[in-house]
Amino acid sequence: MTHRNTYGNTKKPTWLMPLSIIIGLGLCFILDLSLSLGVAGGIPYLFVLVATYFYHNTKALKISAVSAIALVVLGIALSPKGDIPYWIVYANRLYSVLAIIVVTPLLVLIVDTKKRMEDSSNQLAQVINTVSAALIGVDKNGRVVLVNPSATELFGYSRLELMWQPIEILIPKEFRGVHSTHREGFLKTLTPRSMGEGRSLFGLRKDGSQFPLEIGLTPVPNHADIEVLATIVDLSTRVELEAEQRWLAAIVGFSGDAIFSKSLDGVIESWNKAAEQLYGYTAEEIIGQSVSLLIPSSEAMQMEDILRKIRKDEKLEHFTTKRCHKDGWILDISLSVSPIKNTTGQIVGAACIARDITAMKMTEATLRMLNRTLARSNEEQERFVSIAAHDLKEPLRNMRNLADMIRSDCKGLLPEQSVVDLQDIGNQATRMTNLVDELRRYAKIGSEEGGSTKVDCHEVIDEFCQHHALFMTEHHAKVEVQGTLPKVFMLPEHVSAIFRNLIINGLKYNESQEKTVCITGRARFEMAEFTVTDNGIGIPDQSHEHIFTMFKRAHSGAKFSDGSGAGLAIVKKIVEQYAGTIDVKSSSNEGTMMRFTLPTEEQQA
Repeated sequence: MTHRNTYGNTKKPTWLMPLSIIIGLGLCFILDLSLSLGVAGGIPYLFVLVATYFYHNTKALKISAVSAIALVVLGIALSPKGDIPYWIVYANRLYSVLAIIVVTPLLVLIVDTKKRMEDSSNQLAQVINTVSAALIGVDKNGRVVLVNPSATELFGYSRLELMWQPIEILIPKEFRGVHSTHREGFLKTLTPRSMGEGRSLFGLRKDGSQFPLEIGLTPVPNHADIEVLATIVDLSTRVELEAEQRWLAAIVGFSGDAIFSKSLDGVIESWNKAAEQLYGYTAEEIIGQSVSLLIPSSEAMQMEDILRKIRKDEKLEHFTTKRCHKDGWILDISLSVSPIKNTTGQIVGAACIARDITAMKMTEATLRMLNRTLARSNEEQERFVSIAAHDLKEPLRNMRNLADMIRSDCKGLLPEQSVVDLQDIGNQATRMTNLVDELRRYAKIGSEEGGSTKVDCHEVIDEFCQHHALFMTEHHAKVEVQGTLPKVFMLPEHVSAIFRNLIINGLKYNESQEKTVCITGRARFEMAEFTVTDNGIGIPDQSHEHIFTMFKRAHSGAKFSDGSGAGLAIVKKIVEQYAGTIDVKSSSNEGTMMRFTLPTEEQQA
């Protein structure tokens, strides 16, 4: 078994110390017995004590001293008799005992002192090694003689890599020359201070990266190796936080929204320029005042309610409330409040963001009034159209009936041209009646009762084909749907009106032997895009601009005289009511493609 010496790292066998002491004392005793009357026999024991001192063990010193005194006394009786007087022998022995008694406490005192010094040094080393700040000790030549784990971690070197190296290896190359000059100046004064006051300091890691730091210099007087102890703090995090704070301060300062903070007691602690403009108070006037200064009496209970929620770590976002201006008038604002936490996560206050919505409120009130006015106007318009339609259709019906009666009563009496003219009168009356019906239908768009719902476009198209099966068979017409059409969120009758008008137009204005209307559709985000394509006569380019206008037609003449010119206008009005769009792609004799969009989800108001 071995033990670690208290004062060093040298390991010695545990049996070596007692064995060497016993041998030393034994040799001294033999020497004592071999001398005549042992005149100088006590002196060698002192050398044994001195040798025992190097084991730095006070107990061993004391045992050796007692053993030496006992052997000195025993030597009086056992040493050979000579011609020297006894009183000289006794005196010599007494001096030896006194020397042992004097030397032993001195050696014990030295051992205890060195032990206390090393214990203190070990404690200091432990403190240095556990300090979170980086510590580096430098000798008078600028070499590293002490480094703690925080320093090795900060700079990326091991302890062995740093020891006895010049301190300049930790400094960027561009600053090394200046640093040597400053270091020599500091060693002349040896006054504790911060390094590089007024300047930005940077350290150099082993990997070559630089970082901002702060250094405190402390002289270490009366130390064998360390001349200066440097305390180094990495400022990277602090610099980043300061930059972030400046950035946030700039954002807050130039924000168009009023931003201020308050304590949990409701005391205002910060105030930006926009807050000055909104509330009328300058920062000097309002900081330190209670936020209740901004709250009207009608909202007096609101302040405690907000602070109570903030203490519970709750956020309040964009709620509408009222606040007071410095001049006394009441503001409508949108207010957001969120907790402010310190570095430990404790809630210490609240941040408030306010936006003046007074003008928006006035605009909303104006819009509501206009909407009511428009609703009344639409209602009156619809009533007028209904009455006009009824009043117009009555004489038209009488006109048609009268023409039919004349033609029937005067059958064979009137010239052939007159009969044709009477038939035209009836046809025109019927067409006029249809136009009145279309006008009424157009006016009613947007005022229908009932809500929107999901509508299956396949079902709408199938229903149309069933109702017009005979017509499609007689005219060799067909409707093709390619792929799966997306469902739309609309009134079912509006979906039917769109597809009915577009399909009828595609089949009516078509001179092909096999009349075809092809329908496609695909979903695009919250809207669905549809196309209705036919192989008909097409639409001339010059007619594209007005075909969606009420009663405007792209084709005229007897062949297409039964059209009202209202179908595409109705389609466009329905599509735009749902925030959709419609356009046409067509040329004469090349067919027509109508592309339009409809909502797949409920439209937000």
